Amino acid sequence: MKWNITPNFDAYCFIPFREKFLELLGYENSYGSVSLKVKNANISEREKKVLKELNKDGRMSFTAIDRKYSLNHGASQYAYYSLVKKNILRRITITETNLQIKYNVIFLSQIIYGGIASSTRTSLLLDIYEDTTTSTTKYAYASNIGVPIGGFLVLPIFKDDELQTYAEKLVNGVKGIDLRTLIITNILIGSFCYRKFDNTYSRQYRLLVEEYRVLEPVKIISYNNINDNK
Repeated sequence: MKWNITPNFDAYCFIPFREKFLELLGYENSYGSVSLKVKNANISEREKKVLKELNKDGRMSFTAIDRKYSLNHGASQYAYYSLVKKNILRRITITETNLQIKYNVIFLSQIIYGGIASSTRTSLLLDIYEDTTTSTTKYAYASNIGVPIGGFLVLPIFKDDELQTYAEKLVNGVKGIDLRTLIITNILIGSFCYRKFDNTYSRQYRLLVEEYRVLEPVKIISYNNINDNK
């Protein structure tokens, strides 16, 4: 058995919260109210409930949340904008379910020759950035691995010939690495986030535009500062 440590950063990938994560954060005081801190910002019990429901279904209306938790009319909407103001919640990402996915594949890479791998890094970034004709983004998950140094990509397979096609493209484009292909047969806890994400908002796009200059910049909406869009 081999263990790989994968550090996760919001710059490289999107990871949906599991409901259990929200339950474990914070503490309960003698009055039964719960608060927690994220980047020094206090989160109230009401805000936590809004996070919990939108995490499960981003289409859920504020009225439905108010009704579910017997909140005053408009309370959950106020909590939502409070979370946005604290920069805890930026935007809703809707995940897809009941897809015709045959299985998921892991492309697990380990850097063998650092200089060669660095020289072909644009090929890796372009591979992750690449759009497909499927109903989801090409990779369900993409990140670096810290020990050993390498990469971790999760590819949903819709058609049998996709695995060989994408694996060969990755091997031919990225050099100086040892690439292993692993088919996921079972997931013990949680699930992958399947979505159709606009990759112009990805870390890979910013690197390809700003650092490597192989893509032309396009105007996008800034979700970090709402005033930038006015």
